[in-house]
Amino acid sequence: MDRPDRADIVKMSGFLDGTCKSIVEACEALGLDEGFDWDDALLDVNVERCSGCDWWHESCMLTDVPEKNGFFCDQCLADLGVERD
Repeated sequence: MDRPDRADIVKMSGFLDGTCKSIVEACEALGLDEGFDWDDALLDVNVERCSGCDWWHESCMLTDVPEKNGFFCDQCLADLGVERD
């Protein structure tokens, strides 16, 4: 299956950023196809989920924590006792 076009990726990112909504919920609300790897597509516009709380953030707001195998927001970093670089 082809990737969604950039306009749909931007629309999806605008709907999800700052929320903990699911991709399925976003697809239903926006009338978009669920059959894509949206997590990967959203990286094209620098939006991804925090590995701790599953809230969507701009990628630059997440910190890589290799020992936890993920990228975490400031709140989750505090919960983990990790300081942001």
